[in-house]
Amino acid sequence: MARQQVAAGMCDELRDDATMPCWSCKSAKMTRMSYKKTKIMSDMCHVGKLTYDGYKHFQLVQDEASRYLRGFLMKCKEDASEIVWKHVKWLLAQGHKIGVFNSDQGHELLNNKLCTYFHDHGIEYTWTNAYSPEENGLVEKMNGVMMSRVWCILTASNMPWLLWGGAFLFAIEAGNVCASSALNGETPYYRRFDERPDITMLRTWGCLVFVFTPKVLRTSKLENPGKAGLFMGYAQHSESYRVLSMATGNIQKNFMKSGRLIATTLIVC
Repeated sequence: MARQQVAAGMCDELRDDATMPCWSCKSAKMTRMSYKKTKIMSDMCHVGKLTYDGYKHFQLVQDEASRYLRGFLMKCKEDASEIVWKHVKWLLAQGHKIGVFNSDQGHELLNNKLCTYFHDHGIEYTWTNAYSPEENGLVEKMNGVMMSRVWCILTASNMPWLLWGGAFLFAIEAGNVCASSALNGETPYYRRFDERPDITMLRTWGCLVFVFTPKVLRTSKLENPGKAGLFMGYAQHSESYRVLSMATGNIQKNFMKSGRLIATTLIVC
């Protein structure tokens, strides 16, 4: 009130101290997250359009404290339980602690196999009530956010819906290394791993890329060593770009150092 001068009659000393922090207020209003870095949430989204390789759903798994997000493509809803089971198993093997797992009451996750696994490993399984959108967790709201990002990426790059799967995975990667107002300007990656993300290899999705072709794969000495393609994101298990060949229409994995990307050039399809 003193800083904004919304009332008359305030003394000059009060206005001078308006920018000073109130330590008693900070101490009294301090809170903490109940499940810091131990609560993860998951939800599934049906897109309705098939990708070129047959995917039509995606599954999100999010850490509540850091907002770090992981995404998985699915060909059918029944794959959701297997994806979550493998991911939780991987997290535990990496030494991460999971105290609570939260989802909705969808039958694709709420089954005996997953409930038994969580019980055996000391993980509390909670779920939201049906027809109660006010109980939706962060990850359920991220479904709409991710679809908006996919629309933006496909529109900006002039790419067809058949490639929404690659745009979705790229949006996940980019979102984790972008500053978030919910984290006071920090990135989910930093909150999750306590180190600054390296975005040296981050490029514009759909931009023009020239990939080097080794001599053993060329048909003749007259063949151009550089093949034009479109950047489709990153491979999951190797340091490679995913490149859509403009000659064959196939998506291939290419070693990062063997490609030259022109991030400002987009091709109209």
